[in-house]
Amino acid sequence: MILSASYFYPYIRDLLKDNDSERFSDTQLLMYVQDALFRLSLLRPDVFSTYIDHEVEYENVLQKLPDNVQAIIDIHATNGKFALKETSKRQMDEMARNWISEKSSQPVQWMRDKRARNSFFLYPTPVAGTRLTIQCVYIPILKTKDQEFDFNIQYQPVLVDKVVAIAESMEDEAVDQNKSNMFDALVASQLKADIEANAIKEEKN
Repeated sequence: MILSASYFYPYIRDLLKDNDSERFSDTQLLMYVQDALFRLSLLRPDVFSTYIDHEVEYENVLQKLPDNVQAIIDIHATNGKFALKETSKRQMDEMARNWISEKSSQPVQWMRDKRARNSFFLYPTPVAGTRLTIQCVYIPILKTKDQEFDFNIQYQPVLVDKVVAIAESMEDEAVDQNKSNMFDALVASQLKADIEANAIKEEKN
């Protein structure tokens, strides 16, 4: 679902008892939402799975995605028409040692870069105008509270609770630290329940 940080603000402020914005400004909440997105992506990267259309750097076997792409899940097609097969660079190096220097063409295979989760190799070397449909873990970088991004609405309570935990942890009073710990525990329990529910669904299938 396409949302913005401001969509979550009423829920966050209600839990913070800050409906008049006296404790936290909109700018502060935006920073906390961004922080929460990054932290949740480390715990559950699958929640941030999305598809992007990416134009490659032609005449280069090594490709790099934007920094806010945390990891590649799969590369599905070139120019929306042709499927790519995943293989390993080790296999390519053993089977065709000169694959890097072969003539540029429409890529038919891709390989992960073990040293960087948002880099990959293409074979053959791509020609100009090659675009890829990539499924990846994508973390939005929020510059304004009204900037739109794709987010699975099912995880709204988790994101809201995480933002509240971060906001409360910024306060010095012990009572606020206790509230922060409480909301962090809520996040952990919600994610655990979600994982268990998905595991049951997979067993039934």
